[in-house]
This record gives sequence, structure tokens and C-alpha cells, in this order.
Amino acid sequence: MANYISKTGAWDIKADETQVPSLNVEKLESGKTVKVTCQFFGRTMTDDLLEGYEYCITESNGSLITLTPDMGLVQGSDSWQLFTHIVLFEVPTAITKAEFKLHISKGETNGQGLMMNYLLMAEIID
Repeated sequence: MANYISKTGAWDIKADETQVPSLNVEKLESGKTVKVTCQFFGRTMTDDLLEGYEYCITESNGSLITLTPDMGLVQGSDSWQLFTHIVLFEVPTAITKAEFKLHISKGETNGQGLMMNYLLMAEIID
């Protein structure tokens, strides 16, 4: 069974300030894998490569082991683009719940842009 949270509409992004909905997942078991999918439309205000923002799918406690790349970049395009990012996390011990979120940071860009129609989904897989 999949857990998900979403937000519709478009809104401004400012690194380290913008909060997007987080997702709580319960009934985790040691040795299982959690597949977290994040999907949204993103863009910058101009085609300047210095504009944009980095994003990272994180687990709030830092207790899970990240198995795949967890970071992406929205950069230098003033037209809407679809971003889909999947991250696998391993449950190493008897952790029963976790909170997943999308953290937005500046990186090598100005840390600003737009986001639209956000989805964060988690599935427990064997």
C-alpha cells in the first residue's frame, strides 16, 4: 500500500524558507526498503543558469540508509518541466515510523523559482 501527500497550484520557491508537505510512514520493519517518489513541475523566472534551486528527498531522523541518489536540480529554464525523483531507503533496525520531506536549498544557484502540483509518495517494498 502506498502513502502519499500532494499540493496543487503553483507557488514561489525560496531556498531554506519554502516548506512543502511532508509524509509520515508507519509500520516500518527492519530489512525492508521504502521507495519514495517525488514529482512536481518546476521552473525558474528566466533562462539564466544561475537561477534555480536544488532539492533533496530526506528522512527526518536520519535513521534510514539512503540507497540511491537523493538530490536533483531545477535550473535555468523559464518553461515548466516535470521532475520525477525516486529514492530508495533501507530500514536498518526496528524503526517503526519515518517522516519524508523535500528539502529545498540554494546550491550553486540563486535558490529561487516556482513549483507546481507536488506529489510525495512512499511504498514499502521487500
